[in-house]
Amino acid sequence: MVEKNAITFIAYKNDSPFTVQLEPEAIMLTVNPGEELTFVAKNVLHEFSWAIRYADSGIQLFPETFDYGRIEVFRNGTPSTELDFLYE
Repeated sequence: MVEKNAITFIAYKNDSPFTVQLEPEAIMLTVNPGEELTFVAKNVLHEFSWAIRYADSGIQLFPETFDYGRIEVFRNGTPSTELDFLYE
């Protein structure tokens, strides 16, 4: 899936699982081998960008330029019922 304002994290079959922590709520999601996790910012009013911080234990993901919008989460291309955020 290619979409504007999207970022995808992929763990290949032989990779170790890793965690993506979505800020500012600190929601933790694990990407297991053979999976992909995509975050898509929707209905944003201005230019949008993501900020990423990497650590050995995982990745922190920040909506860097959000003032209003929704983040949709897809696991392996399927909408995830785990998360649906509204940022204001």
